[in-house]
Amino acid sequence: MLSKLFVYGTLNTPSNKFSKILKESSISLGEGEIEGRLYDIGNYPGVIEDSSGHLVKGEIYRLKNLKVLKDLDNYEDFDSTNPTNSLFIRKALIVIDKKGKTHRAWVYLYNKSMDAKKIIKHGDYKKYKNKKRKLALSA
Repeated sequence: MLSKLFVYGTLNTPSNKFSKILKESSISLGEGEIEGRLYDIGNYPGVIEDSSGHLVKGEIYRLKNLKVLKDLDNYEDFDSTNPTNSLFIRKALIVIDKKGKTHRAWVYLYNKSMDAKKIIKHGDYKKYKNKKRKLALSA
C-alpha cells in the first residue's frame, strides 16, 4: 500500500486540525512539486492534473499509520465508494522532491468544475495565502 502523501493546501496549514493529525501520524520528507494547476476555490485551494509544465508546490509525508487516510479522506470529502460525487479524489501521482528524486504519493485532486475559479499561476498556496492576508491587513 502506498504510504506517501503530497499536500499543497490547508493540510499544510499549522492551525488546521487535520494538518496536526497528519503531522502526528507521519514523517515529513520535505518540499516537493507535482505537475498540475492550482486554483483558489474560496477557503481552500484545489489542484487538477495538467501536463503542460505547470507545477504545484507542497510537502511530502511518509505516513506511519495508513489509518490516517480515512480521516483525511473525510476531511477532503473523498468517498472511495462514490468518487464521482466526491469533492476531491485521492490519486497516486509522481512527486519530485528538492533533490530531484521522484516519489509516488497520494494527492487530493479537485473533482468539480474549475469554471470561474482563479488560477494560482506560481503554484504555491502558502505564498498566495500569505500575500492575500497581507493585502487584507493593509486595506
